[in-house]
Amino acid sequence: MLCCSVPTGIRKVADRFKDLCSGRLELYNNQCALLCLFLFGLDTLSATVRACPWSHSVSELSRAIDGIDGNRSMRRLRQRILRHYKGDLNKAEFCLAIDDTANPRYGKTIFRCGSWGGSGGMYFGQKIIVLVLVDIKSDFALPLSFKFATKKSDPKYKSALDFSIDMLEEAKVSGFGGLPVVCDSWFDSADFMRKIMALGMTYAGEIKASRKVRSNPGKYVSWVKPKELFSKLPRIKTITRCDRQEIKKGKKSPKSIATSPIHIRCLKKTLRGIAVYNRKNGIKAFGYYVSTDLSMTGAKLWELARARWRIERLFRDLKQNLSFGRLPCGGEAGSDVAVVIPFLLLVSLRLDPPQNWGLGKADVIGTMVRQIREISLEKSIVDILAKPKSRVVVQLKGRRSKMRVAKKPVNRPAEGSWALQG
Repeated sequence: MLCCSVPTGIRKVADRFKDLCSGRLELYNNQCALLCLFLFGLDTLSATVRACPWSHSVSELSRAIDGIDGNRSMRRLRQRILRHYKGDLNKAEFCLAIDDTANPRYGKTIFRCGSWGGSGGMYFGQKIIVLVLVDIKSDFALPLSFKFATKKSDPKYKSALDFSIDMLEEAKVSGFGGLPVVCDSWFDSADFMRKIMALGMTYAGEIKASRKVRSNPGKYVSWVKPKELFSKLPRIKTITRCDRQEIKKGKKSPKSIATSPIHIRCLKKTLRGIAVYNRKNGIKAFGYYVSTDLSMTGAKLWELARARWRIERLFRDLKQNLSFGRLPCGGEAGSDVAVVIPFLLLVSLRLDPPQNWGLGKADVIGTMVRQIREISLEKSIVDILAKPKSRVVVQLKGRRSKMRVAKKPVNRPAEGSWALQG
């Protein structure tokens, strides 16, 4: 990959967040280089310096990473998203979603690394908890905040649920309060629901199929599994906005839902509960969901549950196309940058006009990123052929010299040849 000039889209992102590194003006170039590192899928800082001859040295890039504040970056990003929607975030079109994602990494200096259990089994690395805003109508998610999970042996230990509440408090202060919070069954703790209600928010999430529930708080009503509670209730078919297009194309069939008041242990509140079935006469439910808002219909609760999957799509886009979490730098600053920079790029690709990136129209993230890479490569080839003796081209040759393979790229060979030509 080559990038002989800073892409216009990168410049616009850097201009919007140009004070994230520090007050030093020369760090603007470093910030552009770091954005290119993730956008072009470069593996290391050395690879970035070789691919972007306009950037500063590897040492300068390292210092720029140390100067980026992850928390401040996310505050600015939340403000950017809120301005885009002009503060008009209603419950019918938006919700908040929380989930964690695995980031397998190895190394003694990696921030908050450890052994974790995930849906794919045990892994060694980081567990990252992410809060997103889901735009239900536009069918995508935007990151609002993140935390690195801690082990119990860590002096600063906090549970993932407590980190989630911290992020929701930050979002509420930033202007995202009042939206329903959607989670998977890992977050179905009664204490977690209670804390969300204390924030003035609505919990709407999945509960485990093995959880004990009942439809009535009466003293003599027995606790049963959700399957027993919903099995004999009437069911109705429902189609969410998330599934409407796929159902029309015949790729999916409508789900059927059964609705009932529901109570769980350790929470003295009646919840709205639904069971979702693939078929109207199905025996095994697809999933069970509850909401702390009794006025919420079963169809709306299922729509929110479907909207939660947009966070899974977000993780896929970040990991496959924007090198999420892969920056080979240790310490807290390096880990923050490996999350924050992909977030900045993804929000820009989603919300900015595609013309900012030289594209004709918006598309899926993977296609947009590949098109931007090809545009940059074609422009670099044209620049090299048109100006073979320009300083950028000579510096590019010096940094990619075969004498510097497996070594840190430096400017001396390029500067020496330039001096001779001058």
